[in-house]
Amino acid sequence: MEEETSLTDEIVQGGFWAGFATLLNRIGAFIFSIILARFLFPENFGLYSLAMSLATIFTTFADFGLNSTLIRYFSSSMKNKSKSAKYFQYIFKLKFFISLFASLSLLFLAYPISFFIYKKPELFMPLIVSSLFIFTFLFSDFFSSFFYAIKKINYIAIKEILSQIIRLIITILVFILLLSSYHVLGVLFGMILNNLIMILFLLIWINKLTPYIFKTSKSKEEEKIDKKRVFKYVGWITLAYISGIFFTTTDIVMLGFFVSLSYIGFYKVATSLIIGAVSLFTHLGFVILPSFTILKKNRLEQAFNKVLRITLILSIPTAFGILALGKYFIKFLFGDAYMLSRFPLYYLSFLLLFWVSITIIVAVFFSHEKPKYVAIVTITVLLLNIILNYILISALIRISESLAIQGAAIATTISFFFYFLVISALLKKKFNIGIIKTNVFKPIIAGLIMFLFLYAANSYLFRNITLSLGIIEIFFGAAIYFLALFLIKGISIEDFQLLKRMPFLNKLNKLNHNKI
Repeated sequence: MEEETSLTDEIVQGGFWAGFATLLNRIGAFIFSIILARFLFPENFGLYSLAMSLATIFTTFADFGLNSTLIRYFSSSMKNKSKSAKYFQYIFKLKFFISLFASLSLLFLAYPISFFIYKKPELFMPLIVSSLFIFTFLFSDFFSSFFYAIKKINYIAIKEILSQIIRLIITILVFILLLSSYHVLGVLFGMILNNLIMILFLLIWINKLTPYIFKTSKSKEEEKIDKKRVFKYVGWITLAYISGIFFTTTDIVMLGFFVSLSYIGFYKVATSLIIGAVSLFTHLGFVILPSFTILKKNRLEQAFNKVLRITLILSIPTAFGILALGKYFIKFLFGDAYMLSRFPLYYLSFLLLFWVSITIIVAVFFSHEKPKYVAIVTITVLLLNIILNYILISALIRISESLAIQGAAIATTISFFFYFLVISALLKKKFNIGIIKTNVFKPIIAGLIMFLFLYAANSYLFRNITLSLGIIEIFFGAAIYFLALFLIKGISIEDFQLLKRMPFLNKLNKLNHNKI
């Protein structure tokens, strides 16, 4: 019982810091996207978005699932410093050479991609600069994931504060000092500089907390690690990650063949809102991965459903909130020039119902060295996503570009729904873990009630929504949701008690106790 409480505290506190770091990341990313969208305007924002989507694909090839591999094997061998250091050094070497290869690949392929494949010459220079961005980003991300392995996630929060501030300052200076024709390249160079600064900070902190990982042990017995086991794990997780990133970027990459850069910009605004909301919850997978690794099957199901339940309670109302208020988010954040983004956003809002659950299920497979099944499912769904995107985009482009980007949103949403069904079935088959249906349906019912209230209010009471009124509506909607959830017994006093285990509330409670 004491061990279970300790594990719950570990997950809750880790979840808090991961959530806090992700919140900082998304707030910074939203502000960053808003600034880019407003200063670059739809066409240049579309150019930037297409370049970054292509760079992301190369980034995933270079990742090779090595971040999750580092978390998995370093956390499982931490008691043996020599062995854990050896794991770190081996995985780091793989990371370096693969990252260099990916960066050089994009560098050499930038010309044919721009001139022959997409027939957009203006894409050439952004891809050249993106090749250097890939190399710096991969190492910043790799060193960040190390803090999940050693369960010092508060350092990631500090890194996010620094990163977002520095990136915003550099970006603003780019728009002030450079001509508009150089804004896209200036932003990319600024992101490279930010990555280099973050790598420096991360290395300093890692050396402070675990200086032994940079040292080579003289004892051959202690240094032995199962490289074959690691490589097998990396192989399957690589397939999962590569197909996963293709899966999440298929829509924009395929739209690049059919629609103008402006409509790619419209679609990117919609996806940035959804990804921002999703990432508030999906980073929990990195937090629970080390904890799921040490759990046996009888305790794994209980821990899984507890984590999934709390996550769904928070993510489902977010989906319905975006569905009800999404067009106002676009108007206030990005401006009237991007109002066409609201149409794909309505369809994409449903992704939150599936994407977050998928991430937690995948963490179970990764933690128990079964990435093979994730890879197979992801590749299958990727093929489905490509087919659906092609059918819907190519059919709807004949009517209008606006309908084409809606077709991409519909295809992506259907694919995620299919992914959720298949991976859930595999979870039951391989681990005998079933998702408790009431944990899903009760938040959906409460979310629907909240949506109907907000829809009715906007349709009949508040025709013109101001920023202040929109903020009031968000709090009003949240109150309705939690009240409805409480009345249908979808949330209990025990759930609220979990909040007391959050780091800052723990400290506050101790201070109050000491005063008494």
